[in-house]
Amino acid sequence: MKLFGYSFGDSGELRVNMGKSIKSIMRVFIFLVIICLLIVWLSYLLRPIDVYRTVISGYYAEPKDTLDAVYIGGSVCFKYWMPLTAWNEYGYTSYNFSTDALPPQLIKYYVTEALKTQSPRLFIIDVRPFEFGDVKIAKDLTYMYREAALRRGIDSFNYSLNRADMIKNCVPDEQLKLEYYFDIIKYHANFDQLSAESFRYSFNKRKNYTKGYTVLAERADVVKNDFSDISELKPITPNMEGLLIDLTDHLERLDIKALFIVAPYPVYEENEQKVHNYMGEIITERGFDFLDCNKCYDDIGLDFETDFYDNNHVNVLGALKYTQFLSGYLHDRYEFEDKRNDPAYASWHEDYRLFSKDIDKAAGEIVFARAD
Repeated sequence: MKLFGYSFGDSGELRVNMGKSIKSIMRVFIFLVIICLLIVWLSYLLRPIDVYRTVISGYYAEPKDTLDAVYIGGSVCFKYWMPLTAWNEYGYTSYNFSTDALPPQLIKYYVTEALKTQSPRLFIIDVRPFEFGDVKIAKDLTYMYREAALRRGIDSFNYSLNRADMIKNCVPDEQLKLEYYFDIIKYHANFDQLSAESFRYSFNKRKNYTKGYTVLAERADVVKNDFSDISELKPITPNMEGLLIDLTDHLERLDIKALFIVAPYPVYEENEQKVHNYMGEIITERGFDFLDCNKCYDDIGLDFETDFYDNNHVNVLGALKYTQFLSGYLHDRYEFEDKRNDPAYASWHEDYRLFSKDIDKAAGEIVFARAD
């Protein structure tokens, strides 16, 4: 008897040979799985370790389903919001799942990624990416398509179908997509820069005790422009509006509660305020909450001589005031459980102790420099 080119004398011999074939297939399969896992591990090992990597890998390290809120967006997330201050004052948990200049087209995928390990009651979403995403910074280049921003937003993610979809739909250069899918191609030369710290991040999961906040201890004088009385609207580009609407559709499909927010900064001109008004109208019409903190300077208590790092970001003093304001706002409007007496969250008290030392030191440096 012959089967697939093999000769078999009887059914017993057929079973024996088929068993050998199955074992061979299983060996090949196991070998391929090991190779794939090794490539993934090497990719994580060789990725550069910067503040953005520590923020993203820190999110993956948070215990499953322990976060009440997730803050997604660009640098105004991890430079403004202090999750541990909100914890200390109200007892709810949050994390800044963000990278610098996060391109707006990636935000939808950040929401999907965040939900893999957490079930937050609220997403806080920075809307500035939709304001500046289409602004030209060079010939034929906009903020949303800068490779540096795309790399920061994509390369620290775990390998997954969500990451692959993000690359497929958000990276414009077809020739570079392979290097995004398999970033070991880009970072393979980092072998000579490996350190003990590299191995600590080699599984792309390492605790970030600040919960994604980055301390800024420098100060810049900025001009306070108050356009809070302006009610006119100025449309964002059709591309940005489409992405914003697509994001709200995505949130609605997932049945997710979200607060879209403009973090406070010195608004330069009236048109910026009109753009914020326009985005707010789109967001509220689609059933989501919106808060423009540029209309809350006095409520926040911002001092434009001491509380800003530059024209676009607060320093640690401003971040503390912003967090105290926003944490109270969230406490009053959303039902977060106070977990400060829950033994399962005891590590948050230790994290706050370490964090408060960093904050006190940074605030002291600013006050001392200001006195000079």
